[in-house]
Amino acid sequence: MIGTWNRRIRALATLALAVALLWACEERHAPVCRQKCETQGACTKKGDRCVVTDGADCERSENCKSQGRCALQGEACVATAEICRASSMCKTEGRCGVRQGACAATDSSHCKPTEGCKKDGRCTAEAGRCVARGNDCRGSKVCEKFGQCSLSGSSCKALSSPDCELGQMCRAQGYCTFSDGRCQLAGPADCEKTEGCQARGICSYVADTRKTGTGPTPGCVVGSSADCRKSAVCREHRYCRAVDGICTR
Repeated sequence: MIGTWNRRIRALATLALAVALLWACEERHAPVCRQKCETQGACTKKGDRCVVTDGADCERSENCKSQGRCALQGEACVATAEICRASSMCKTEGRCGVRQGACAATDSSHCKPTEGCKKDGRCTAEAGRCVARGNDCRGSKVCEKFGQCSLSGSSCKALSSPDCELGQMCRAQGYCTFSDGRCQLAGPADCEKTEGCQARGICSYVADTRKTGTGPTPGCVVGSSADCRKSAVCREHRYCRAVDGICTR
């Protein structure tokens, strides 16, 4: 009885040792792990799994470049605060912190220095990304130039004529009326809001300037001497008469 019990113990011990040896057996850069090696840095076959065993494999992986997962931690490649702060993702996308093992925008202070904040109003950190929230749009270049001053989802859009009127394109070219989802030059009132009208008498609306061959192109022109008389060139230089589309004496 005792002999049988000992044999069983030895058999179980042998089996356990075999399993341990099989588990401990590793193959670096195994062909079966090639895809996970390239994407995740998991280049080593360990048992029936592909795992990470070398920090250099992390640094060569696609996830290192795209997510900052460049440091070895256990059997995984992860991002660190130091890696993220030094990455181009921090400067361009505000992904300067760490969230779920990857570089992410974890504080709005990460977003504010980025071009996405300055240009598109994406100044607030949310769920690891920089998005537009609150009054972010009002300080953006798309608001200043194109009148895209209202929040729509997580982006800045022009949603009304008052939005359009805030943009340089209204003052410069008369794109002051919100229609069909965008700011457009829609009529005489838009031309009269332009700097060209106030300065040089370019106050009359035409439905087609004939400047392109792709269809009607609306625009603002000097349409009459009345346009000239309400402009700065008339008051300051006495260019109060319309001749061939310009104000002159």
